[in-house]
Amino acid sequence: MNLPEHLTPVSYHLRHFNKYDTLDLPASENGNLTIIGENAVGKTTLANCFFPMLIDGAISTPSFNAAKGTENVSQNATARNSARDTRTFASMLLGWGSGAMKVRTGYTYMVLRSIHRQVILGLGAHRADGDTRQPTWWFAVVSDDPATPVPLTTTDAAGQCLSKTDFIQANAALGDTFHLFDTALDYREYVAVHIYGFASGETLGKLANVYRLLASPILTSGNAKFSPIRNALKNAQEGIDDQVIQSVANSQREVNQYNGLLDRIKTGQTRLIRMKETIFWGNLNHLQELILSRYSEAHGDYEKEKEKRAQAEILVRQYANELRLSAENLAASEQELAKLRDAQAEQKTIIERRHQYADQITLEKKRLKDYRARLDQLATLHTQQADIQAQLAAVQANQAALQKDQLSPLQTTISTHAAQLQELAKAIAQTELAAVVQHMAAYLRHLKTQRNQYQHLAETMAHLNQDVAIVHTMQDAMGTSIDRHVTGPLTSRPRTALHQDNEAIHEHGAAQMSDQFQALKDQQQQLLAAHPDLKVILTHPALVDQLTTAQKAMAGLADQFAKLTRQQATLTDHAQSKAQEIQTVQQTLDPNFDEAAVVQTITEAQTNLDRLIVDAELDKKLVTAEQAHRKLTDAEHNATRQKSIAEGHAQSAAAAAQEQAAELHRLAERIIPSLHTLAPYAPEGVTLKTIEDTIAFVTENRVPVRTNSYAQVTSQISKLIHRNDRNGIDRNALDVLFEERNHPDIASAMRQQRSTEDNGLTVVAFDINAALAILATDRAGVEKSLAQRKEGNDFAQTAYLGAAVQRITAQYQAIADYNAMLTQGAGQNNSIRLRITLTPDTVTPAVIAEARDPQQDERPHLLAEIQKRLEKLANDAAVSDDEAAFQAAARDLLDTRQWSNFNVEIHRRQSAPDDYEVVDDKFVQSGGSGAEKAQAMVLPLLLVPKMVLRQAQQDDAPYLVMFDEFADKLDPETAKSFVNTIARFGFCFIATMPNGAQNKVLADGVDNIAYTVLAPSQQDDGQFHKNRVVPALIWRQEPRQ
Repeated sequence: MNLPEHLTPVSYHLRHFNKYDTLDLPASENGNLTIIGENAVGKTTLANCFFPMLIDGAISTPSFNAAKGTENVSQNATARNSARDTRTFASMLLGWGSGAMKVRTGYTYMVLRSIHRQVILGLGAHRADGDTRQPTWWFAVVSDDPATPVPLTTTDAAGQCLSKTDFIQANAALGDTFHLFDTALDYREYVAVHIYGFASGETLGKLANVYRLLASPILTSGNAKFSPIRNALKNAQEGIDDQVIQSVANSQREVNQYNGLLDRIKTGQTRLIRMKETIFWGNLNHLQELILSRYSEAHGDYEKEKEKRAQAEILVRQYANELRLSAENLAASEQELAKLRDAQAEQKTIIERRHQYADQITLEKKRLKDYRARLDQLATLHTQQADIQAQLAAVQANQAALQKDQLSPLQTTISTHAAQLQELAKAIAQTELAAVVQHMAAYLRHLKTQRNQYQHLAETMAHLNQDVAIVHTMQDAMGTSIDRHVTGPLTSRPRTALHQDNEAIHEHGAAQMSDQFQALKDQQQQLLAAHPDLKVILTHPALVDQLTTAQKAMAGLADQFAKLTRQQATLTDHAQSKAQEIQTVQQTLDPNFDEAAVVQTITEAQTNLDRLIVDAELDKKLVTAEQAHRKLTDAEHNATRQKSIAEGHAQSAAAAAQEQAAELHRLAERIIPSLHTLAPYAPEGVTLKTIEDTIAFVTENRVPVRTNSYAQVTSQISKLIHRNDRNGIDRNALDVLFEERNHPDIASAMRQQRSTEDNGLTVVAFDINAALAILATDRAGVEKSLAQRKEGNDFAQTAYLGAAVQRITAQYQAIADYNAMLTQGAGQNNSIRLRITLTPDTVTPAVIAEARDPQQDERPHLLAEIQKRLEKLANDAAVSDDEAAFQAAARDLLDTRQWSNFNVEIHRRQSAPDDYEVVDDKFVQSGGSGAEKAQAMVLPLLLVPKMVLRQAQQDDAPYLVMFDEFADKLDPETAKSFVNTIARFGFCFIATMPNGAQNKVLADGVDNIAYTVLAPSQQDDGQFHKNRVVPALIWRQEPRQ
C-alpha cells in the first residue's frame, strides 16, 4: 500500500446528521471525491457537512452558504454568523423544511492518512427546538500508525448517537491520541498547530476563509471582483513575523518620542535658566534704584564714626587691663623676692647630702647588675640543656618505634621465608643490618638470574615437544599419501618398502629431537641441584617479588637507623658541653648575695636623693625678680594717664555713630526681606545675605544690572512660560511640559499666576530651583532611556533587515515555481494559459534588487527605505495615540509583501503565442469568455492556500479544497486541464456537479470516485425522509505515456 506524503482523505462519515442516519463515503486513493445529483437534491449540503466546517471547526453560517463576494477573502480569520444566510448549523444537523427533526444528536467526521500518521477530525452536536442550550463538541484523533484503522465509536449498540459524556467514555481506550474540545476556537488552535504546523489558529482561520471562497460558484458567475484576489495573493505569502515588525516599529517610535521629549526638556531647562537670570538681574536693577545707592552713602558715614569709637574703646580697655595686671604683678613680685632669699640659705646643706646618696646608689647598682647577668646566663644554659635532652629522647623513641613497628615485623617475615630457603638463610646470617641488606640484595640478583635460565630451558623444551608432534603428523600424512598414490596389482612390495622408509626417516628425526630435549632437561636438573632455593621459587613464583619488596623496605629502614644513630651521637656531645658550661657559671655566683636587700638599699637611697632638690638658677632668679619689680612700678603710673585720654575720645565717637545707625537700620528693614525673596534666583555661587554683599556684587556687575530693565520682567516671564507661534502652538511650553511630567502644581502656578510680587520684587509663583532639579533628573533619566532604546532599536532594525531580505528573496523565488505549476497543469493542448508576475510597487527596483542579492554585504537602498518608513511611522501624529491604528500602520509600512504587486496575466485562446493580457476586474466581469474568466479567478485564488500551506511546519499537512458546481463554465478539455492543475498544486478536492457532467473531472492520471445523491421519493409531507447516496463511478485511468 502506497501511502501519500500529505494527510489525504480516506473516507467521510455521518451519523444521524443532515439527511442521513449512517453514511460512509470512501474517497479515491488520492483523496478526491465528487458528488453528483439533480439540482436541489442536497449535493452541496452534503459536501458542507465536512468542508470547510471540519477544517477550522467553524459552525457559523458562512461554512454552509456560498460566499457573496471576494472582498473579504484575506481579511477575516474567524467566520461569523450572518442574518442574510439561510442555512445554519441547526438545519445542517436536523434537516430543513417541514420534515426537519425536532431533536437530534449527530456526528460528522473525516479520516485522513499519510505515510507518517492517521488523523480523524470531526464534531458532535445535540440540538432541540426551543432549547437555548446548544451543546457542540469537537474532536481530533491523531495516531502514529497510518496502517491500522482507528476504532472510533460514535453510536451505541442500538445505533443511536452517543452523548458527549458517553462519547468520551466510549473512546477512552484511545488514550493520548484522542482530544476533545468545547469550543471551535480551541479545536482550530489544536488543528492549526498539531495537524498543519501553523504558528496559531488565526492562520488556519484565514486558510478556511479562502477555502469558502474557492467553494463558491460566484467565482465563475462574472460578478465577482478580481482585485481582492490580487491582494489575497500578497497576503498569502509568508510575511515577516508580526513580533519583528512590532518590535522595530515600537522601538523606533520610542526613540523618536524620547528624542522629542529630550529636546523639550533641554528647551525647558534653557527657558527656566533664562527666567532666573531675568528675575535676578531685573530685580537687582530695581533694588539699586530704590535702596542700595542711599544705603551706601549712609553706611559709609556710619562706618567712619564706628571705627573711631572702636579704636578709642580698644585703647581704654587696653590701659585698664594694663593697670589690673600691674597691681597683680607687683604683689606677686614682692612675694617672690621673699621666697628666693629664704631658699638661697637652705640650698647649701642640700648639695652636700646629695653627693653622699649618689655614691651609694652607683656602688649597689654595679653589684646587682653583675649578679643578675650570671643568673640569666645560667637560665639560658639550662633551657638549652633541656632542649638537647628532649631531642635525644625523640631520636631514641624513633629508633625504638622503627625497630618495633617496621624492622622487627619485616625481619620476622624474611626469617619465615628463610626457613624454606637455605641460600637465603646463609645470606641474612649477618650481625649488622647494613650487611644483611647488602647480602640479601646479592642473593636476589643471583636467584632471578637462575630463574630466568631455568625458564629459558623450559621454553626451548616446549618448542622441541611441538616439533616431535609435527614429525609424527608428517609421518602419518606421508603414509596416507603412499596408500593413495601407490596402487595396482604389482605395487604391494614397493608400497611396503615406502612405508618402512617413511617410518625409519621420521622416527630417526624424532629421536634426534628427543636427545636434544633430554640434554636440556639434564641442564635443568643440574641447575636445581646446585641451587636448592630455585626449586622453591619455581613452586611459588610470587615469592621473588615478595622478597624483593622486603629487601627494599629493609634497605630504607637501614638508612633511617644510620641517620638516627648519627643524630644521637651529635646530641650526646652537645649535652656534655652544656653541663660543663653550667658548672663554670655556678662557681662564679656569691652564695650569700641577697638580691632583695640590695634592691631595697638602692630604692631607699634614690628616694632620699630625689627628695633633695637643688635650684642652679636661684641666684640669677633673685637678681631678675628685683629688676622686674622696679619696671612694674613705672608701668603702672604711665597706664593710669593714657586711660583717661582714651575714655574722652570714645564718648564723642559713640554719639555720632548712634545717629548713623538709626538711618541704616531703617534702610535695612526695607532691603533684607527683598534679598531673601531674590535668593532663589541668584546665579550659582552667588549668595547675597547682607546689604554689603549686595552692594559689592552690584558694583562688580554694573553692566547686567543696568541692561536688565525691571519694567520688562513680567512680560519676559510670561513669554518664557508659554509663547505661541503663528499657528497658536508652543511645543516647548513650560506649563504643558510640567503637566505631562506629572507636576500639576507647578503647571497650575505657571498658568494661573505667571508672575507675582513679593517684598516689592517681581518673581514667579513656583519654586524655580525645584523645577530645574525636576528637569535635570528627568533629563538624566530620559538620556539613559534614550541610549538604551537606541541600542535596542539598532538590534531591532538589524533583525528586521534580515527578515526583510529573507522574505523578499523567498517571495520572488516562489513565482517561478507557481508559474511552472500553472503551465504543467494546463497541458500542451490547452490554449488558455496563466502566468504570474511580481513587480516593485511602493519601493524602487534597487531596494528589491539589493534584498534579492545574497552576495551583498551592504544594502544602502534597502536600509534607507526601512529607516524612511520607520521615521514616517514614528512621526505620524494620526496614529500616535491609537495603539491599534499604530500597529496597523506599522504592518502596512513594514510588511514587505505590500512592497510589490502581483499581476496575473492570461493568454487567451485566439491570442498570439507570447501575447498575455492583464487580468483585472474589467476582464473577469466583462472581458473574457466563461472558461477564461473561470480560470482567471479560480487558479490565482488556488495559489493563495498553496502559499499559506507552504508556511505549515508539518510535512504532511492536508491539501484539501472544495469546488461547488465544479467546472460549470468550462468545456470538458479545459475542465480536465483545470483538474490537472489542481493536482499539480498538490491538492485533493471535493467537487459537486450536476448529473451528466462528471466526465469533466476524469483527467488523465488523477484518480477520482463519484457518488450520486438521490432524494427520497416522497417529500413535503411533514415527515423526515432520508437521502440516499450510491456509487456512480471510480476513475483510475493511468496518465498517457
